Amino acid sequence: MNGAQKNKTKVLVTGVGGFIGSHLAESLIKRGYEIVGLLAPEEDSPWIRNLDATFIYGDITDKDSLNKTVEGITYIYHLAALLGGSHCEKIYQTNFEGTKNLVNVCLELGIKLKRFLFVSSVAAMGPARKKEIFDEGVLRKPISDYGRSKLLAEQFLSSIKTRLPITIVRLPLVYGPRTF
Repeated sequence: MNGAQKNKTKVLVTGVGGFIGSHLAESLIKRGYEIVGLLAPEEDSPWIRNLDATFIYGDITDKDSLNKTVEGITYIYHLAALLGGSHCEKIYQTNFEGTKNLVNVCLELGIKLKRFLFVSSVAAMGPARKKEIFDEGVLRKPISDYGRSKLLAEQFLSSIKTRLPITIVRLPLVYGPRTF
């Protein structure tokens, strides 16, 4: 590793092999950040094959496997998630328990993050009635396991926000260039 590489800010992107994560990693690399991408075991993503990044295969649901992943990290963009098509227990285990695992490893190891950005979903809110406008005070009524698991993760993160700088973003349907 050369001197310039040592001085780069390290950013962890979970879900780096996905549509949003791969675009985010590309953008961060262009801005001069050193990227560590967390991939699910045996995950193969054509979108990241040529990126100048370090890729770690790990299981977000296995807390012990995350220890080395967070070493030296300054920022975390947590995008790893299961949407649907999986058993509901696996969705909760990945989206809720996986988020708790990642945060708890950072806290237990004393990682001094500048920011932990959690990518949630509008599914955590549930559907709006006609002409209803949502804000932070609206009762959340997710209707899917995915939405409920994201809401649980949000609630957990809100409960520890005095211990870690947390930002939660709720993305709507996302689309753009790239095809499978």
